[in-house]
Amino acid sequence: MGDELLATDEVKKRRTGLVVALIALLLVAGGTGFMYVTGFGPFATDEPEVVAPKPTDTDDAEKADEADEETTTPVANPTTVPLPPAAAQEAMYWEQVASASTIGELVNNEFAAFSLSQVTESADLANIRVKGTYRSGEELNGWLVLKSYEGAWYFYSITADGHTGTTPDLGDPDPDVLKAIVDQQATNQDVYASILDGTYNAFTVDKIVVGSGAKTLEITLSGPGKTGDKGKITTITSDSGSGSQWFITSFSQ
Repeated sequence: MGDELLATDEVKKRRTGLVVALIALLLVAGGTGFMYVTGFGPFATDEPEVVAPKPTDTDDAEKADEADEETTTPVANPTTVPLPPAAAQEAMYWEQVASASTIGELVNNEFAAFSLSQVTESADLANIRVKGTYRSGEELNGWLVLKSYEGAWYFYSITADGHTGTTPDLGDPDPDVLKAIVDQQATNQDVYASILDGTYNAFTVDKIVVGSGAKTLEITLSGPGKTGDKGKITTITSDSGSGSQWFITSFSQ
């Protein structure tokens, strides 16, 4: 009986020791996992994890502004063509009044073609020999005069040989006509440049398009190695009190 009690006590002690050992093992394993997850003890790393701060509203606004700056396309300023001084503008107007007869024949579709030669050019003046052929077969010889102001060319006059009339000055020019003469020529410099450099030396008058207070001559320009280029001569009318007066406002393409 005594031996059985001793055996029972021994079993209890072994069971108790086994339970304690299991608890200790679990504690060790749990502690190790905790240290691994949290980075303590032997599982600690040399470089701590860096957490990026959450952007503030100010940061977002700055980024939006930067995006707007990157996608904004700058607008180029238009090139300003030099305009003649006021006195020169008025002289251009009155020279066209003096050329009224020839300009009138032009807008009435009496000319079939023009040839240009003998271009004499200085810094601010170009004299161009012109021969106009009427639809009747007759010819008119004279000079086409262009004037330059700070590099921009403007039609000044077209005068037939033998013309001895003086340039009239009847007071103040029509302001609307004067503005059209200057502004439209300022923005249409290509044909003048091409005549002066020899690209074009002739043109034919193909058709007259009649509008309200305006006539547009559709022309075909030609020159050495150039044929069939289309252009326009634009004219407008003004009633100066003594009848209808036509003015050339631009040569253009």
